[in-house]
Amino acid sequence: MEKIDFANTGFLTSRVGFGCARLMPGAGPNAGCALVESALALGIRHFDTAPSYGLGKSEGVLGSALRGRRNLVTIVSKVGIPRPSSPNLMSLSRSLIKPLSDRIPHLRNVLLRGLQLASHNSPLTIGEIRNSIAETFRSLDTDYLDGILLHEPREPASEDAELLLTDLVNRRRVGAIGVGTSRVARDVPLFGTVMQSVWFPGYSEPTNRFSIIHGFFRGGLSALERAAERNLNLSKLSLQACCDLEDKRTWPSLLLTVALARNKKSIVLISSKSEERLCRAVNGIDWGAVRGECPQMLEVIGNILHENWL
Repeated sequence: MEKIDFANTGFLTSRVGFGCARLMPGAGPNAGCALVESALALGIRHFDTAPSYGLGKSEGVLGSALRGRRNLVTIVSKVGIPRPSSPNLMSLSRSLIKPLSDRIPHLRNVLLRGLQLASHNSPLTIGEIRNSIAETFRSLDTDYLDGILLHEPREPASEDAELLLTDLVNRRRVGAIGVGTSRVARDVPLFGTVMQSVWFPGYSEPTNRFSIIHGFFRGGLSALERAAERNLNLSKLSLQACCDLEDKRTWPSLLLTVALARNKKSIVLISSKSEERLCRAVNGIDWGAVRGECPQMLEVIGNILHENWL
């Protein structure tokens, strides 16, 4: 596993991070802890969570799983979207969205973001921000966070919010601050030194902010499916790319390889509810290709993504 200096804080962490949005209470805390254990066994040392993730339980599950090992990892959480006041209703909404998103994958993030935004129609007050961060520290059972990101901001941070978050950095309670969004980076207000945003073909790493990217699996898998449906000669392309594009089980690893290779100064997030799929994807990373030893793989897969991405 390659390492990277997290946001110039001097703490080395893994280039692959685990997104904890799927640490769901329905699966039980033990299942969530098992996912975290699998991530650690794979060499993953960066974990991304938020108060709203896992129907409001993700931070607590992550904190329990990492108890006694906090100094081995980097943890980023967020502020801006509160914990759901009606988690059962949110769970029902997700279950209704899933069949539609399975047929039209790119709608998933749009619909889920709409559900999240509907839960906070106005920016949090400074008191709500302070209380949310305090609850995050308690849930994660830590007195230090490597990063706090404004979650899906629709307007620039207020002066009071900026002062509060900057004070946490100055007091060494937080390593870095920034923005976390499920949109592309150009569509959100800039803030702090970290930009966590969705990846897409043509994405360029920011030059003045530490980059964390996500979202390439869903879009990438859909693009590869469309390429297969268009009867592209995947056998011939496999020979050109020196990889097996005909075996769909390899696709997550290939996408992860391309994302890491194309974004050498970024953390790449992966999220899964399945230990098996998580292990297969990470164990299948071609680190030689990430280091530039197989440019033809990056070119072939990059072209497929560019031509079939929605």
